[in-house]
Order: sequence, then structure tokens, then C-alpha cells
Amino acid sequence: MTGKVFVFSLTFIAAVMDYRSMRISNRVILAGLAMGVIYDLLTGGKEMLRYGLLGMLIPLVMLFAFFVLRLLGAADIKLFSVLGMFMGPVSIIRCMFYSFVFGALFAIIKLVISRKENDRRIIRFAIPIFLSVLLYVGGFY
Repeated sequence: MTGKVFVFSLTFIAAVMDYRSMRISNRVILAGLAMGVIYDLLTGGKEMLRYGLLGMLIPLVMLFAFFVLRLLGAADIKLFSVLGMFMGPVSIIRCMFYSFVFGALFAIIKLVISRKENDRRIIRFAIPIFLSVLLYVGGFY
């Protein structure tokens, strides 16, 4: 339960920062990473830390191409990685999947509503990540 509180809090802060300034502070990412390491060590020792590190590496590997193609920002990938420390490999893959579903819905809505060409291109992706985390916290996955 404590892990879900950390995940919710971290993602909420990141979503607010992303919405306000289109940036997620590296301080927030590093604090989340430190909390993830401490949480994993306290809840399951070295074995849990290895599991968390695997959860952290999966977004880096799976989403690197999106970063290279400029489809996803580095901060979003770092946020996914920190979440992976808490969630583990299976749940972070589900989190990424649902985040992209929410992101696609946001993109469709934005295309329909927005009249400005420049405004149509950018989605603050921490918000779909936050919505996916709400599903995780609520026990959906």
C-alpha cells in the first residue's frame, strides 16, 4: 500500500509540473528514484531491489526509440523508469500500455478541439501517465 501512495504522489506532482511548465524537474525524478531504492530494500531486500531495477530498465529499453524519434520526452521516460522501481516489470508494462491508450484519447480530443496547428502537436504526457497510475492504485492492474 505504501508503494502505491508513493507512486500516486510522485505521478501527481509530475503531472502538475508538466501541465504548468511542460517540464518535470530532475529533482522530482531523483527523489522518486531514491524513494524507490529505499522502498525496495526495506520491503524485500536485495531481491526486491533487483526486481525494481528490472522494472526501471524496461521503460528505458522499450521507449528509447520513441525518444529518438521525438515522440516522447526524456522526462516521461524517466518518470516511467522511476515508476518501474515501485511497480516492477509486469505492472510498468501495463502502465505504459494504458498511458498510451489515454494519450491516444487525448490526441484525438485535441485534434478535434484545437484550431491552432502548433497547439495540436504537444501532449503533456505526464497526465496520461497519471491516469494510468490511478488505474494501478485502484487495483485495475
